[in-house]
Order: sequence, then structure tokens, then C-alpha cells
Amino acid sequence: MKRRSLVRNLVIVAGGLVLLPSCSGDTSKASIQLNNLDIDAGTEELLAQIVETLIPETDTPGARALNIHLFVLKMLDDCYEKDDQQKFLAGLSDLEILAKKQFGHSLIAC
Repeated sequence: MKRRSLVRNLVIVAGGLVLLPSCSGDTSKASIQLNNLDIDAGTEELLAQIVETLIPETDTPGARALNIHLFVLKMLDDCYEKDDQQKFLAGLSDLEILAKKQFGHSLIAC
């Protein structure tokens, strides 16, 4: 019986060690690891709102529930040149600026 308890406790500890880095509480970084892009949580949230607007939740899951925004970020990070990545991020920034200019609030608040 002691072996079973030992193995169970080792599995619990190993699982905790695997999950520990995701519990760091750093909310300024994106929730996925990107090699070429430096995305903060605000930009990720903005992109999540945009894709949810394009593919809203109905009787089927929407884009946010399916993590389409993370797919977009990963594809942008892996498959596009640095110049195209910067244009995409500049477009997101411009969209946010336009929303604040026209509505007085960020796009997420609108």
C-alpha cells in the first residue's frame, strides 16, 4: 500500500510542477508562446474581440470559445515575414486608436 501512495504522490507533485509555470500570474504577456512576436495580453484580448465579432457564438461555439485568436497569432508568428507581422500589429493599434477617437472608448469597451 505504501508504494501506491508514493506513486500517487509523485504523480501529483509532477503534475503540479508541470502546471506551475502557467500560474506565474504574468498578465502582461500573451497566453501562448510566440517566437517572433511580442504580444501583450491587451493585444491578445483585442484580437479575441475582433474574431468573436466576425464569428459570433450562436448555437455553435464562437471564435473566442474555439481560441481562433490564438490560432491567428500562431500563424502570424510562424508563417509571415517580420514586415507583415509589424503591419498586422500596426493595423490592430490603428483600429484601437480609431475606436477611441470615434467613440471615446477602446474597441473592447465598445
